[in-house]
Amino acid sequence: MNVIKKVTMLVVLGLYLFSFLTAKGLVLRDLAKPDVLKVYNDTILISEPKTGKIFVFNALNAEIISTIGALGIGPSEFASIQNFQMSENQVIVMSPNKVSFFHSNGKLIKEIRHTLSEFGVGSLKIKNKWFGSEGEQIGKDIFVGLYLYDSNFLNRKEIYKSQIWSSSRSTIMAVEKCTRGDAFKERLIIANTEKGFYFSIFSPEGKLIRTIEIKNYPKTEVSGEWKEYIIKRLKSTPIIADNWDMIKNRIDYPEYFPAFINYAVSEGGLILVRTYVEKEGKSLYLLLNEKGKILKNIYLPNSIEWWNGQLHFGLNDKYCFYISENDDGDFELHRIPLK
Repeated sequence: MNVIKKVTMLVVLGLYLFSFLTAKGLVLRDLAKPDVLKVYNDTILISEPKTGKIFVFNALNAEIISTIGALGIGPSEFASIQNFQMSENQVIVMSPNKVSFFHSNGKLIKEIRHTLSEFGVGSLKIKNKWFGSEGEQIGKDIFVGLYLYDSNFLNRKEIYKSQIWSSSRSTIMAVEKCTRGDAFKERLIIANTEKGFYFSIFSPEGKLIRTIEIKNYPKTEVSGEWKEYIIKRLKSTPIIADNWDMIKNRIDYPEYFPAFINYAVSEGGLILVRTYVEKEGKSLYLLLNEKGKILKNIYLPNSIEWWNGQLHFGLNDKYCFYISENDDGDFELHRIPLK
């Protein structure tokens, strides 16, 4: 390789890293529509349901390490991506009827079958157990429960249960509460905005270790502008749009939003919470430690819609990473220091 080629490569690499390490961001040219971003120490995972792929990035320089999966039902393929994680240096992908294990370089290790319901396929591995959710109908009412399963997805222990539909209620809730679970330090963390700004942390055996609660957290009012946005998003769903005249008068708009929209947790136990508070086109995120102390307020661009619980941000113990959409319609990966 001659000197000119070497210099050219170094310049290109330098511009590439400069874009990622500064506010400009790195354009994700290989992703048409990213869905969920997760960070595990020095590794970033980004899913793209449209193609059935998981993209594995190096968090230090944003280089693509590998691309995992494709749409399908064969080996290394997913009918749909229900959840994914990195555990013990393996990328684990949950999809209908099976869970797939990969090396970070994209090589398939093994696949095992499961018989969980559609609700339960979003499970996470915690040591030798699995955590997930399942729907259950009791009489005419519908509940969703969060459970710990054994290594074979058979025996389960209930951690939390919430009623999501009542036969006595004829309305449709316009804003969903956050009751999602995640894992860190071989522990399970569950958000429960039914109780306010509230988290519970459990051991792999399902024993409650502690709760996190920010009491009297300020409420965000559901304004007329928010209602217009909610209506727009509801009508973007074909089945709702086709039956809008019948549905529109049954939508229940709460007076206030839940305490927060979603959250991410680092391997070291830092929790980044996205709230409904907005300021000058940015959303307020709260950085907490695992005991619930607020360490920092962070404002990030809200160009990525929060609808349907999509998680476009994540963190390790040094940086926050997030995806935004630029004026050209391209998606960019950014990182900012937490200290």
